[in-house]
Amino acid sequence: MKFGSYLQVKSVYSNEGFEVKCRYLDMEEFDPTNSLCQTLHYCFCSYGSNRSYSSTCNARAAIEEFLKFREWFNNRNPEALQLHALSDIFVEPLRTYLDYRQKRKLPLKPIRSLKNMLSVMSEFDAAFPNILFPKLPKEQTFPNPPLEDQAIDKLDAALKSHVEKLYHKVEYRKEVHEAQPYNYEEILEICYPSGTKKNVYEWYRHSLNNYSTPKVIQVGGVLKKLRNLDPDFQRCLEATEPKKEFIKLYEQESPAYLADKEYNPYEFEGIRRWLPDYTRLLKTFLVHDYPFAVPFKEAIAINTATTYSMKYCKDVISVIFHRFVRTRYIPKRLQNTGIPIISLDELLNLYYPNQEDMAVLMLMIQFQAGWNKETVIAVDRDDFEHGLSGIIDDSQRLITSEKKRGQNTHLPYYKSKTMLAVSNTKDKHSIYNLIKLADDLSSPLSSLEPDELTAYQIGHNRLFSCTTDLADWSKKSRFSSMSNTKTSTRGVRDFLRNNEISDKGERLTRSGEIVNRMRPTWMYIKRKTDPLSLVQLAAGHSSIETTDIHYDSSEQSTRSRKERLTKELHVLMDKLRSRKFSGLMPAQYTKEEDSTIAVFSIPGHNRELWACRNQRLPTWRNYENFIRAGEKCFFLNKCLNCSQIQLFNDSLPYLLERLDYLNKCSQDMPLIEFTQLFCSEYETLKWIIDNWEDGDEVKAARRFQRRNSPLLPKDLASLNPLMKLLSEVTQDNSFLEASND
Repeated sequence: MKFGSYLQVKSVYSNEGFEVKCRYLDMEEFDPTNSLCQTLHYCFCSYGSNRSYSSTCNARAAIEEFLKFREWFNNRNPEALQLHALSDIFVEPLRTYLDYRQKRKLPLKPIRSLKNMLSVMSEFDAAFPNILFPKLPKEQTFPNPPLEDQAIDKLDAALKSHVEKLYHKVEYRKEVHEAQPYNYEEILEICYPSGTKKNVYEWYRHSLNNYSTPKVIQVGGVLKKLRNLDPDFQRCLEATEPKKEFIKLYEQESPAYLADKEYNPYEFEGIRRWLPDYTRLLKTFLVHDYPFAVPFKEAIAINTATTYSMKYCKDVISVIFHRFVRTRYIPKRLQNTGIPIISLDELLNLYYPNQEDMAVLMLMIQFQAGWNKETVIAVDRDDFEHGLSGIIDDSQRLITSEKKRGQNTHLPYYKSKTMLAVSNTKDKHSIYNLIKLADDLSSPLSSLEPDELTAYQIGHNRLFSCTTDLADWSKKSRFSSMSNTKTSTRGVRDFLRNNEISDKGERLTRSGEIVNRMRPTWMYIKRKTDPLSLVQLAAGHSSIETTDIHYDSSEQSTRSRKERLTKELHVLMDKLRSRKFSGLMPAQYTKEEDSTIAVFSIPGHNRELWACRNQRLPTWRNYENFIRAGEKCFFLNKCLNCSQIQLFNDSLPYLLERLDYLNKCSQDMPLIEFTQLFCSEYETLKWIIDNWEDGDEVKAARRFQRRNSPLLPKDLASLNPLMKLLSEVTQDNSFLEASND
């Protein structure tokens, strides 16, 4: 296959709209004329434009690492065995690649990413062949733990407090719409009062009463600086003696203009002394279509204008921008006269939702519904209610969304799955009302087309539209959405910076520390009141094992189980002490039955496995679910977790082989799966071998095990029916009855 035409593609856009550059094109190991290099580049172009940003970056890193391996491999093999085309990639070179990374203790993530990319290429190109990879060691994964109870309480309080502010923001918009906007002349009059008779006469009276002598009052100098000077004062300046003409005019006309209270209208003039009404400012923005209704380039031009002086401000928007950007900070020499104000970002946030506001709504919906972040931001603002919603009770609504990707390894990557959640319309913090609140908040932005950057046209959910920081306008866009990863990450980070939420003694500061833990936290809370089967149904899991292993095996859940067990044991002991216990007691056996042991052995082996002191009294966990009262136990796979086991020297080879097998499982299996299946047995075996008194016996058993391996099947449970059958066919109904004597 020839894919040379794709070499002109230098970057791809992930499905979130982020650009990922093809860095490997500049590597020395990449040969543009080589068929395999062209094919890998074609695969990346097809795969990267249909996957998430993280998956695309992993695929790029996988190609970079494979190109380095290809160079190493080709230098050590003859021409016939070198990797030059896709057909040269089969199991043996890939196994060599696996060994290459394992021997150098390099991470295996690039191999997995390469396998993921090549295995799905048939979705984009039906003619693309299937590439067989060797079996890779299982990657150890750790489920995201839920938050602690204290952190949950703080998070709940912080989210609700911020949601209340958002409700107030919606109500505040009504005040903005009813407010009177500023105009250019009004602001100039506030900052630099004009030379009207009232202002000038008030100033002169204030000067007369505050200066030691009228001679020091510079009337002419002050009048020349004033704007919109009254014509009578202009004539005074043109006279031979301006001050005498002014005093004469003042004595004649001032009583009609002076107020009862003395003041100086020019005392606090200047743009830095203007404390504007924020509500009127927002109304002024709306009237002049700033900042979102004006063209993008025009808005950027206003923001980047160098207005160091008021004389460059020719309209009301430029004056406001000058006040909030250039003259917002008060220098030390003007600290006694300047008035500090909020930033322009904070001003816009009084009316428009910012990244933190929408991140709070996203987290709150996650907290209420137990959905992942992708499911929340997939909510359709026009169609988020189920068709059966409100039929039985109008206050109860069924909210729907979609989980669009990654349902199962055996399903297509993009296969939508409907997610449901129940909500109460009477609760202002419910999912239904939070979606309505998000719709109200984003309404001024949702009608705008985010066409400033191509990246933002992909996956833009208008329901969670929000403003971006003023400093990012020229680099990104004036507004964005929670569907943009960087926007949501910034919003969650701002929320955690403004609210101290600690988990296990450490403060949460990053988005990944809380967003990915919201769903396990929801399940942890639900598990306190609901059985696991209902939690599985509400979570939308197809298997209860998924809910149990990945969401209900946390430290908090285990501790909660232990606390409930301890409580029940205390109740039982109190009843036993007070002789109020009623129920079935374990069956009592005679001393004759307890005086024999059962020795297990595998047909064809000369050495016995081990013995059981009493098959009718097993002690391994949950034995009562598998063995009826009075029956014998034949579960050999549970013997190492039972106190009735008795070991011999002959048992050592079997124990060593079993320990070797569990060591291998611990490396190949995910940690959570190994812990659930073999942790107790593994620890018991290690303790037995480490504490065996005679080391020579252990060495001899190891030699015997190596010469006669295999001694045991990998699944000890396969011996259970064999032992039961042998017991039934023996005459005395046991394998080998021996007296304790």
